[in-house]
Amino acid sequence: MNSTSFLPLIYDADTGGKNKQIFAFTVRDLEDLGVSACIIEDKTGLKQNSLFGTSRLQVLEDVDTFCEKIKAGTASRRNDNFMIIARIEALIAGLGQEEALKRAKAYIEAGADAIMIHSKQTSFDEVQNFMTAYNAFEIRVPVVAVPSTYDAVTEDVLWENGIHICIYANHAFRASFKAMETVAHNILRNKCGHGCRPYMTSIKKALELLDNDATTTYSTLVEAAGPKQSINDIIECVKSNFEFIVGVPDSTLRSLTDSIANARSIHAMVTVNEGAAISLAAGWALATNKVPLVYMQNSGLGNAVNPLTSLVHQDVYSIPMVLLIGWRGGPGAKDEPQHLTMGNCTQGMLDLMSIPSLVATSENVVSLLEKAQQSAAKESKPIAVLINRGVLPSCDTIGNNNLDQPVRFTRSDALSSILDAIGVNDVIVCTTGFSSRDLWRIRKDRREQADKDFLCVGSMGYALSIAQGIAIAQPDRIVWCIDGDGAQLMHLGTLTGALVFSIPNLKHVTLNNRMHESVGITPTAAETVDLRRIAFAAGYSFAKRAVAREDLKNYLRQARNLSEAAYIEVITCTGCGNDKLPRPSESPLERKKSFVDALQMPCVPDKNKPKIACSNTGDPILLTPGPLTTSLRVKEAMMRDVGSREASFGTVLNRVLQRTLDLAGVDRSTHACVPLPGSGTYAVESMLSLAQSPVLICVNGVYGRRMVDICQAQGIAHEVCEIDHLTAFTSEIVVTALSSRPHVGCIALVHCETTSGLLNPLDDIVEEVRETFPQCKIFVDAMSSIGAVKLDVASLQAVAFSSNKGIEGPPGLALVVLSRLLVQQSDKAQHTLSLNLRRHWKHLSDTGQCQFTPPTHVVLGLDEALRYMLDEEGAMNRYARYARNRDILCVGMAKIGFKSIVSSDIQAPVIVTFPLNGVSYQVIASKMCEYGYVIYEGKIPNTFRVGCMGISNTQMEGFIKTFEWANQVSWL
Repeated sequence: MNSTSFLPLIYDADTGGKNKQIFAFTVRDLEDLGVSACIIEDKTGLKQNSLFGTSRLQVLEDVDTFCEKIKAGTASRRNDNFMIIARIEALIAGLGQEEALKRAKAYIEAGADAIMIHSKQTSFDEVQNFMTAYNAFEIRVPVVAVPSTYDAVTEDVLWENGIHICIYANHAFRASFKAMETVAHNILRNKCGHGCRPYMTSIKKALELLDNDATTTYSTLVEAAGPKQSINDIIECVKSNFEFIVGVPDSTLRSLTDSIANARSIHAMVTVNEGAAISLAAGWALATNKVPLVYMQNSGLGNAVNPLTSLVHQDVYSIPMVLLIGWRGGPGAKDEPQHLTMGNCTQGMLDLMSIPSLVATSENVVSLLEKAQQSAAKESKPIAVLINRGVLPSCDTIGNNNLDQPVRFTRSDALSSILDAIGVNDVIVCTTGFSSRDLWRIRKDRREQADKDFLCVGSMGYALSIAQGIAIAQPDRIVWCIDGDGAQLMHLGTLTGALVFSIPNLKHVTLNNRMHESVGITPTAAETVDLRRIAFAAGYSFAKRAVAREDLKNYLRQARNLSEAAYIEVITCTGCGNDKLPRPSESPLERKKSFVDALQMPCVPDKNKPKIACSNTGDPILLTPGPLTTSLRVKEAMMRDVGSREASFGTVLNRVLQRTLDLAGVDRSTHACVPLPGSGTYAVESMLSLAQSPVLICVNGVYGRRMVDICQAQGIAHEVCEIDHLTAFTSEIVVTALSSRPHVGCIALVHCETTSGLLNPLDDIVEEVRETFPQCKIFVDAMSSIGAVKLDVASLQAVAFSSNKGIEGPPGLALVVLSRLLVQQSDKAQHTLSLNLRRHWKHLSDTGQCQFTPPTHVVLGLDEALRYMLDEEGAMNRYARYARNRDILCVGMAKIGFKSIVSSDIQAPVIVTFPLNGVSYQVIASKMCEYGYVIYEGKIPNTFRVGCMGISNTQMEGFIKTFEWANQVSWL
């Protein structure tokens, strides 16, 4: 019977045998046969049909003896789901209701899973009275009734009285006897069999039910049972029985999952892995008290085991759901080795987890889904429906789910680019599915050996872990992991291994077509989430996204030469000739041997060739006078929106202004800090606009000359004292210039002139000017010096700088720290509105807000930069770091033959200018950029400049090594 029906079987075991030992063995045998329950009656002696009633001797078993038999049966069963039903014959024997109730209570205490109450009365009264009394029991079990004599009672009446199971006993047998009797009378009466045809099944149909030749199989018998169900029938069944559908797409279920993906009326979700699907469904079931449908391939059962056993299992939280499982590699199936392995143990795994499994055919998918839903709801546990390949009908070809595909970069394009970029000793671990098959095809087409490629078959989501293991074992070998978006999302936490395990030789490339393409058209979460940013957050400082071949080519080159782990997300289109992809001709074991042999070959890296440098956000190292490399924490601080008039932003702005005054070493009672949107030059121009008398501008570089240009443009009276651009001002030069210009009431100079990188001795100049010309005001362009060297602002009237440079904040905010007395006395009419410093200061003082819209994101980043500098690194340590960078740079470059053009005694720890030594600047800059360093062309002819700010001492040492290598091999 189990070979032709998936319905539960209840076995009538009469009395269960002479003694309890026999019944215990009977229970074991019935379990092995797949029986779901057995009924034993509490009579003894020779069998007497119950419907004889008291006309025959009906001897009941002693209550204690029968209870021992029940106990033995329950103790011997292997599966608690097997039911033992105790049949009470007290009413049949005429012993009355009290005896029946007494036995019911005793049998329940002995462990009976259900009781059956029997009566031969033609009315329902006797059983109904019993049920009324039984329903008052404190402890009850399900009740079975057999209404053979009171057959006018409907099932609804039985249910209303607390009966759970109704058995129609012998009806089919009695009907067949009646039919045989009719046929026999017809033959005797007519002397032939022709008149019997209306009462008989045709010979053809009877023969179809028999295995009458060697070609007849169970499948052919099933096909004879009825027509295959259409995909629309199955979809309608799903819609009618399940309000919530969740899972991981599978090729076996493709026609169903594709149809669900395109049906707007179905509430369906795709999770990253099967365990997540079970858990998500469990949460939904808890909240709704309804049965969800979870779909997956049987290979995903491994991911689902944990929540199936520790969350939804009937012995834990007992949460109902239907598992629709694509059964790859089932018994007798032709499939790939990994699927055959899993297919052969699928039912065994479900059995071990006490999850009943129903195997669907093309004819009964609808009925099994309905039955599974009802069973899961009734028993409050998971029920599995297994679907073999070919069981579900196909559906019309569906489009690509309307995914926008602006990119025409194919998976094959990406794989070819990767193969072009890898080194001879590099190895590849490629994720399962189309990617591995396509990689194998491309290797064959290019007539290349594939012995350094490990092609995952199955193990979806684990390619990265495999690659990490190889990279850890062989740190001198570059290991490439070619992942897919669905595979990466399946075990996303693995991304952290590159940082946690410190695997610099790991290069991770994810081909993202935003779809589970190998198993259908269902989109992945990568359609809406940013995989590159996730990888960055997981520890990949080099995390890029490529949408075209040239982008990918550039990123692959950088990644391979990078001295740390790298991640590249490649956006590809779908529909790339997948139907023509061959499967590898070698077996997994053959490919493994070739791969292991390749790993044993020596891998000697070129230790002299430098690695590509990058910041902790994967960007080039900026060795410039500004903007500078900013930290991850500064960038993250900027990644939120805030209104410039909000109280929260006002708090941040006030903190920034106070911290800036702290950095300048002045008090808020004597000085103010005024922010202006724009570059540092805005700060310089607004500062000069405060001059009430002619200004002496000290020029020894282009930034001093810029102040002259500002005064000319603004009509500010000024005098110029200009010296050689490689010479620093001295106090004597400045005092002499002032002495010859008695009408001048103010001087302006650049502290660090980044034209050359020299540092004017500001302290000496200020001290001498203060002593000789106490009324003279001093304005300083401290653009590159504040945050880089110690600066005494208290003795100055105004200092201009920006949010970037030595503070290591983002560019975009100009800042002026000035004496409150100066700004209060500044009543001279100005020819500017947006750079009117007095107006800005007054509005800020009156309202606590900027006069015009400030660059809010820049302010947020500056807040974090100041916090780090003052609270964590410390200003003095910052000065020391920059000074050390300058020394590393100057000494290292001098050894190579590039000596700073500025004298060491006035060389600022900000930027250093070097001669080109006959090499083209474009050649040097291009090669340095190729290896991750951005330098600037010199302001002085035939020079280039290298900055000292915004980087660590180690990064500066890396630049020296790279420059030395390039000097040997690239331009000499």
